[in-house]
Amino acid sequence: FVRRFIGEAKSVARLSHQNVVAVFDQGADGPYLYLAMEYVPGRTLKELLRDSGRFPPAAALEIMAGVLDGLAAAHASGIVHRDVKPENVLLTADGRIKVADFGLARAQWAAGHTRAGLLVGTVAYVPPEQVTGGTTGPRGDVYSAGVMLFELLTEARLYRSQEPRALEAEILRGDVRAPRDVAADKARAKALKGDLDAIVLTALKRQPAERYQSAAALADDLDNYLAGQPVKAQPDLPTENLGVAP
Repeated sequence: FVRRFIGEAKSVARLSHQNVVAVFDQGADGPYLYLAMEYVPGRTLKELLRDSGRFPPAAALEIMAGVLDGLAAAHASGIVHRDVKPENVLLTADGRIKVADFGLARAQWAAGHTRAGLLVGTVAYVPPEQVTGGTTGPRGDVYSAGVMLFELLTEARLYRSQEPRALEAEILRGDVRAPRDVAADKARAKALKGDLDAIVLTALKRQPAERYQSAAALADDLDNYLAGQPVKAQPDLPTENLGVAP
């Protein structure tokens, strides 16, 4: 794990992007490993969801644009987050959005310290292939971003189960509801047009090959939606086999 931790820290330190928390240094203090990271004054998206519970669709898409830009820069550098969740998204008072903790979940997962990394992440945000212990790449981050987008748009959890094992089973079944069908009120449901439903459902496809192939592809389709252009989302693609592809 020490070897993986140092390697991941060095990789992330080379990543410079306005939507990624910068890593300045890494080292050891006796038996303790540490990262020296950029200090970001503000709150996590988890805290904002807990306290306000409501984001207008336009605000939700603005937040996700920052998250996806940060993930896209990482993916372009060969870095996969593997622990995308609201706790790892920071928002400052002046509106900046930063994704934190790149590489840490990957280091634990690669070193075999957790079962597919589930203990370092929140189970509700992990993709099906991670639940089964398979490898995850950029399309795993796309799935996790899709879960966050669903929650921001609907004010509801994507999955209903609370107990981890039941939640894992629900993720593997892939029983995903359309955001418009889950929205907290009629006005909000009306604001979630069909193309936006299609984008979310494509990001949340059970089979990785059927999702957007990268955070950049998901961001591009959200831009298409906002510009009133046709989207590339195909939420009704058939799943031909019952297994989960890597």
